[in-house]
Amino acid sequence: MMQHHAPTRPPDLTPEAESLWDVLEHLPEHQRIAVVLRYYCGYRASEISKIIDTPAATVRSHLRRALGAMRKELSS
Repeated sequence: MMQHHAPTRPPDLTPEAESLWDVLEHLPEHQRIAVVLRYYCGYRASEISKIIDTPAATVRSHLRRALGAMRKELSS
């Protein structure tokens, strides 16, 4: 299994990006990693699955749950 580390906050974020990162940091690590790899790094679910050694369907589930949690948090 490939080792991976939780993504860290990038420097010099805009205020909007700071808000998103604040929400992102509250996600479970597996969801946070999937979101960062998908939306910050541009990988597809199939590529992420190879990077983190997890089935692509599980990656898609992590992404779906993470985005739902982020929407809920940002709307409150």
